[in-house]
Amino acid sequence: MARTYTSNLQAALSTADFLTAVAQVPEVKATSLQALNGVGRQVFDASVRFGNPEPRPVYWAMRILNYGRQGSVLATESHGPDSSGYPGGYDVRSVALSSGPDELTLWVVNRALAPVTAEVHYLPFKGRSAHMRHYYLAGPQGVDADDVGLDYELEDAPESAGIRFSGQGAVKVSLPPSSVSTFLIRVDGSLGN
Repeated sequence: MARTYTSNLQAALSTADFLTAVAQVPEVKATSLQALNGVGRQVFDASVRFGNPEPRPVYWAMRILNYGRQGSVLATESHGPDSSGYPGGYDVRSVALSSGPDELTLWVVNRALAPVTAEVHYLPFKGRSAHMRHYYLAGPQGVDADDVGLDYELEDAPESAGIRFSGQGAVKVSLPPSSVSTFLIRVDGSLGN
C-alpha cells in the first residue's frame, strides 16, 4: 500500500523534483506547492512536540534549491538507471542554470536509496579548475524516504572544494542517498550566495 505524506523527506524529494522539472519548461512562469486532498505541503511543524515552528524537510528542499536559483536555465539532459523503483522511471533528475560565463549551478534530485556518482558535462568549462559548494538535504543510506522521519542530513553551509573539469568538460560529483542537492560551481574562485 502506497503511503502519502505531505511533509516528510519523500515530499521534499517530490517537491524538488517537480521544481527541477518545471524549471526546464519555458512556458511555466511560476510554481507553487500543491495540496493533496486539501492538505498542503507543510513547510513548518507547529506541533506541540516542538513548541515553536520547526522547518520540515519540504522547507529545507526549497531552501537548498534557493541557493542557486539565479540565472538562465540551460538545456539539460539526465541519464541513468532506475534502482529506486520510482514510477517515473529514473533515479536522478537535474537542471543546470548559469548567470555568467564563469558560473554554473546544478539542481539535482537523487531518488535512489544509495549514493550516486554523477558525471556532469559542461563544455565551456573543459580543462578548467573551479571551486564548488555542495548544499544538500539527504536521508540515510538504505532507508526509504517515507521512513526517514527527522533523521535526515542537512548541509546548508558547505565549504568550498577545488575541482577540475576534464579536457572533455566532465567532472564527477557525489549525490547522497534520497537527496536534493545544489552545486554552485565558479571557475573564478568566488562563491557568493
